[in-house]
Parts: sequence; structure tokens; C-alpha cells
Amino acid sequence: MKHLFTITWLNGKGSTTGIKRHLLCWLASLCLALPAMADTFEIGDLRFTVTDETERTVSVKAVNERISGSLVIPDTIEYDGRTYSVTSIGGNAFWHCDGLTTVTIPPSVTSIGENAFGFCSNLTSVSIPPSVTSIGKNAFCGCRNLTSVTIPSSVTYIGYRAFVGIDTVCYAGNATGSPWGALRHPKFVDGDFGYADEEKTWLVAYLGSDKAITIPSSVTYIGESAFGSCHGLTSVSIPSSVTSIGDRAFFCCVGLTNVTIPSSVTTIGESAFAGCYNLTSVTIPPSVTSIGKYAFKGCMGLTSVTIPSSVTYIGESAFEYCIRLIAVTIPSSVTSIGNYAFYGCYGLTSVTIPSSVTYIGYMAFGYREFDGIDTVYYAGNATGSPWGADRHVKFVDGDFGYADEEKTILVAYFGSDIAVTLPSSVTSIRESAFKGCTGLTSVTIPSSVTYIGKSAFEGCYNLTSVTIPPSVTSIEKGAFKGCTGLTSVIIPFSVTYIEEHAFDGCDGLTSVTIPSSVTYIGKLAFYGIDTVYYAGNATGSPWGAGRHVKFVDGDFGYADEEKTILVAYFGSDIAVTIPSSVTSIRGSAFKRMYWSNQRHHPFLRHFH
Repeated sequence: MKHLFTITWLNGKGSTTGIKRHLLCWLASLCLALPAMADTFEIGDLRFTVTDETERTVSVKAVNERISGSLVIPDTIEYDGRTYSVTSIGGNAFWHCDGLTTVTIPPSVTSIGENAFGFCSNLTSVSIPPSVTSIGKNAFCGCRNLTSVTIPSSVTYIGYRAFVGIDTVCYAGNATGSPWGALRHPKFVDGDFGYADEEKTWLVAYLGSDKAITIPSSVTYIGESAFGSCHGLTSVSIPSSVTSIGDRAFFCCVGLTNVTIPSSVTTIGESAFAGCYNLTSVTIPPSVTSIGKYAFKGCMGLTSVTIPSSVTYIGESAFEYCIRLIAVTIPSSVTSIGNYAFYGCYGLTSVTIPSSVTYIGYMAFGYREFDGIDTVYYAGNATGSPWGADRHVKFVDGDFGYADEEKTILVAYFGSDIAVTLPSSVTSIRESAFKGCTGLTSVTIPSSVTYIGKSAFEGCYNLTSVTIPPSVTSIEKGAFKGCTGLTSVIIPFSVTYIEEHAFDGCDGLTSVTIPSSVTYIGKLAFYGIDTVYYAGNATGSPWGAGRHVKFVDGDFGYADEEKTILVAYFGSDIAVTIPSSVTSIRGSAFKRMYWSNQRHHPFLRHFH
């Protein structure tokens, strides 16, 4: 067979054949185009690859990930009678070598490849010589125990995220993109302080370990994360030269107990003192005009803060979760309070907001769903009240707080009397108005009231009786929830709506009569109450009560007029004859009789 293949011309006028000689020439030219295979050899835990045979240079990498301890990379290596210079650390050279603790790079190396030491999670120290000019992408990414690295100014290229996750990179050169994922990037170091400029005005890092420090008077700006996570720091003196405190400047300085901010400072950055949970006091000077987002978030030891009259803006979550904060003064200069500004400050029982405030963010005074700050006093017109607070008071008269000047909407009771008579001007008792008034034993509600709001008397466990006037049409969710001392309540015929949990947990009430005017009764409205008398048609009976009686005849309660369904016995006889009309004895019909008699009768002796 002479021919390897046949070529047919597209015009179809003829054909020719390719001979072996043509194919061999083509293969030869292809081989010449391919690079020669680089020589690779191993010595100990290191693998070397020749990068230039003429110049006798090699790159280095680990044989495998098991390499550990302190690594000193040699500057030259002998192999096969030749001396090679180590000039580069290859890509992925020591990737995920978790056992490495320290690395010394020789002055012969000029480049560190991509991912070269990526995720060497136990690496604590690396020495980069001034011969290095290039550091590749992700070169030291994920070296979480490498707290600081000094890069010589000889380096002109630093790849994307080369030092991501590392706290401090010291570098005085001009490579773009600094700090390449590192938290802090000082260009100049003087003692324990790192600066971004030779004039030492921009402080970017504290590198020491002292508990008490004084910031040099040359500093005008405390940069982002300059003292971030300095856990041992207990006190800091900020000089009057400082005008701005940057974002996260003292973030999570958990040992810091107090700080005085000088009157030269005009701005406090985002999260500047966030997470300083041992900080008990802070003085904000009258020069400050804004408090940044999260500025004091999580300062759980902070008990009080005075905001100066120069401040116009309190940022989002500025004091969120300052759980021991019991007092805060908001000046009339403030016009805006951000979302969650005081969220979770459940040590604050009340806050007064000046009418100058025109914006109050979502849940600014809240905590979870129902546990916000108890009372917010605010006479302004910002929308969205009460922004997570239990109660929003606009006007105060004596022991009562109102939502309107006409004193028709009662939102809070501030007194401590055990017997309270509500003013006749009141038409509505709003949410949580008397919530948690544990000393209250009786309350007189005037006939002007038409509405009893959610949780209005919740938790008033010493309240023994309440008369609801015939003007009331609605009893809202949890209105009397947990009033365990309540022994009697009269619900008038004017009521048409009883919301869920309205009398939940009022276990001192043995029975409640609901008028047939009521058309809606919410879930568990009478939970824990023994007997509910109700002849209406609201669905969902008995709404948490033990028994639901529609009709009563003598000592017996029935679910129907025909007296066929027996649901309750109210007598105290020890011998009982059930009427012959009864076809069904419902659950718990005699339950209360058993429990009330069991102390005197070991069992019911006569039952027909």
C-alpha cells in the first residue's frame, strides 16, 4: 500500500496523492515547535524544576503536602555536577502544607508564584528578601496564623488577594491594589505604630502588645482597623490632634474599659468601637456631628451615653445590643435615627426623642417581636411609630401617657397605685398600656372606652376584678393574658370581637360568661379557664376553656337546647342522677367535681 491518504481537489477536475515524505516533513516541523521537557529533580522534601539551563536557574516546590516545621529554602542547589540558583517559588508550590510553621526565602528568589503558600494555616512567620519583585495571586491567601508580613519595596507587582485574611502587611512600595486582602497596610513603621505616610499623620496599625497606650500627637486620623482585635488593650489616650476615627478602628478591643474622645474629633466611623464589650463609659465631645453605623454595637458593658448637641445623625445599629445601657439623652440637634439604632437595648426602660427628629428607622427601639424598649416619648411626626418600642407616648398628664393632646388614646400608665380609675376622656386603651403593672389590683374603666388593645393588662397578676363597660366593642390579643389573680370579669353585650389569647392563663377565673353578641372569638382566648358560658355561634369553641356551656338547667350545663349533650355539672352533691334526656356526656363534664371533692372523698360513691 503506497499511499497514506488521498486529497481530492474541490473543483473536481482531478486528484493527487500525498506521499509519506510530505507527512514526515509535517511531523518533524511539529516536533520542532514543541518545547523541550524541563528537567525536574528532587532533593529531600523539595522538588526543583530547571527554568533556564543556560543561566542554571530553578524553581522550587514541595514534593508533597506532608512537609512540616521550619523551612529554609536554599539559594543554590547541586545536581548532576551542576550548581543551580533558586530564583522562583512555583505556583501552588506549598499549597495547603498545613505543617509548615516558618519559611525563610533566600535572596536569590525574584518571584513567588500564584497560590504558592495558600492555606498554610499554621504558618506564623515568613521572610521575604529584597530580591523579590513579584508576588502572585493568592500567594499567602488563607494563612490565618500569619499575623503580619513585611514586603520589601523592591516588589513592583502583588497579585489579587495575595494576603487575604492576614492582619497586617507592611509595605512602602508602589504596587497597586494595596493591601491585597490584608486588614491593614502600613507603609512606615516607627516603634509599635504603623503609618500610611512619612509624616506619621495617618495611623493604620498598632503593632505592639501594651495594655495602656498613648497615640502620638502627630496623628490626625486613626485608620480603618488600626487597633482592631487588640484584645489586651485596656486603655487608650487619643491626642487632640486627631480629627477622625475610622471604620472598625477599635473593633473588638474586648479589654478596653473606657475611652475619652477629644473635642477635635468630628466623625466616628462605622463599627469604630463595635464589640468592645467591656467598655463601660464613653465621652462623645460636642465636635462630633455623626455617629456611624454599628459604632458601639455590642458594647454590652456600656451603661450610659450622652450624645452631644452637635450630633445630627445616629447611624444604623449604632448602639445595638448595648444590653446594659440604662440611660441615653438624645439632643434636639438630631434629625435622623437609623434602623436598629438602639435595638436590643432592653436595659433601657424609656427614651425621649426630641421633635426635631424627622426620620426613625425600622425597629430603632425594638427587640425581637414583642420585647422592645418599654416607652418612647416623642411628639414629632416621623412615620412608623413606635419603631419596636412597646409604647409611644406623645403627651403626659399625671400618671398617664397619651398619643394625642385630647387625651383620648391612653398608651401608658406610669404610676404605682393599686387601684386606678381611668380619666373619662379616654376612648381607647392601647397596646401594653398597663402591661406588667404587677401592683395593680383593680381598675375602673369609664363608659367612654370602646377599645381595649393588645396586651393592655398583660401580666397584671395581682388584678382581681375588672368591669368592662357596655361601650367596649373589641378586646384585643392578649389583653388580659397572664392575669392569674383575676377571679371575675363581666363582658358586656356591646362586645363583638374577642381576639386570641385575650384571657389566656387567667386560671383564677373558674368561669366566664360571653354574651351572644360576640361573633368572633380568637384561638385560645380563654385558655386554662374551666368553663365558658356562651350561646352564640362563633366558631372554634371552646377556645382553650375546659368546657363550653350553651344552656344551663339547674346544676347541669348543656351544648344544646334539647339537653341531650351534657358538658358540665356545677353542683356539689355526692350522689348525682343524670337527666334522662342526656344522650352524650362530653369530656371533662364532671372533671371539676372530681378534683374539688377528692380531698374529702376518695371516690364518688354514688353515681347513677
